[in-house]
Amino acid sequence: MKKSIANKALFMMLLFITAGCTACNKGDSIKEEKMTQRDVTEESKKESPSNIMVQELSQEEKDEQIKLIASKEDDWRFIDKENSGTADVTYAVTDMDQNGRLEIVAAFVEGSGRFTTSIIYEVSEDKKSLEKIWEVRNNPDYYDEIMPDICGVEKFPVFYDGKKGENKIIVTDYIKASVQCNKEYKYAWSLKQGNFESEVIASGEYIYDEGSSAPHFEGDGINGDKLDLEAYHSYEDIVYKDFEKKEMYLSWITVEKLNANDDIVQLLENSYERFSIV
Repeated sequence: MKKSIANKALFMMLLFITAGCTACNKGDSIKEEKMTQRDVTEESKKESPSNIMVQELSQEEKDEQIKLIASKEDDWRFIDKENSGTADVTYAVTDMDQNGRLEIVAAFVEGSGRFTTSIIYEVSEDKKSLEKIWEVRNNPDYYDEIMPDICGVEKFPVFYDGKKGENKIIVTDYIKASVQCNKEYKYAWSLKQGNFESEVIASGEYIYDEGSSAPHFEGDGINGDKLDLEAYHSYEDIVYKDFEKKEMYLSWITVEKLNANDDIVQLLENSYERFSIV
């Protein structure tokens, strides 16, 4: 009888100890999980584009910068004043590096070779002037190297570089080089605090062989890769595979709209309101 009671007491004691240890281990596990989740959250905050690079503008700040751009119309609109016969002149208000200083992009295409001129101005750091940060004009000597066709294009792939805190915007240039050959170039545009850069990441040629009704494609990548058409079309996904992929949306203002509307501030506001990188 005593032995039975003793065994029962021992069993209860062991059960209590085991339950306590299990509870401790479970508590440690939960604690560890919470700490891990907290660390991950903190880390994600450090690397999130919304925390690193996006500077939100107040309504007052936005209005002031739009009015500044409007007041400098003679600077950024000269592009169509010099080419009054060109119908494809377009303008867009952007914030490509999302630093809270707006840009006005002017671009037009001319000629059978789709020669593009593009000029970009950005609001200065002190918010008192408009500074030219990029200009590429039609130059027959370099027509196949430096003029991406952005005019009127409303959506662009974007890759966010978390280490540098900057966007890589993919823009394309289409060239009708000859009857037998069309060329194409992919550029990565980047803008950070007024520093604008443009880099070719891939190029290709659509070649019509004699007697053939369809062209074959030959492409090259920035890393020395030989690209077929499928690889060329997705090449930016390979080059920037470790970056966060997004899309940039622009809303273009045509020269016809500017000429027909006296409220230039409203047109600029509408363009910027439709701009986004998501």
